[in-house]
Amino acid sequence: MDTRDDAAPRRRPHPRAWWAAGLFAAFVSAQLAIPTLMLAGPRPSRFGWQMYAGFRALDVYTAVRHDGSTAPIDLRAFFGNLRADAYIAPAMFVPHVCGRHSDARAVRVRHVMSGDTEEYTCSSE
Repeated sequence: MDTRDDAAPRRRPHPRAWWAAGLFAAFVSAQLAIPTLMLAGPRPSRFGWQMYAGFRALDVYTAVRHDGSTAPIDLRAFFGNLRADAYIAPAMFVPHVCGRHSDARAVRVRHVMSGDTEEYTCSSE
């Protein structure tokens, strides 16, 4: 004897619903697993949670004078809120440095992360 008044038969979820639930679970798992794995590698890393926390130093800019001597350029004198993740375009920055330092014949940039050095000549105009 059935005591339920409006007993409805239980329906099984559609196979598409299982597939969608599995895809959602895989997506959420990847969102947690990938950044967690990136924490063990060098920083900053792509897809990691630390973003720019791994930057240790900014590129070093130096004015090269006509006599061959050099003078460090304080980037804080040019940029108000200096951040390690901001790109300083030498094509825009070097002419400004050359205008402020009339005795400079070139600006040397040492990229700290890669170790490369570039030198940009000041125009004589």
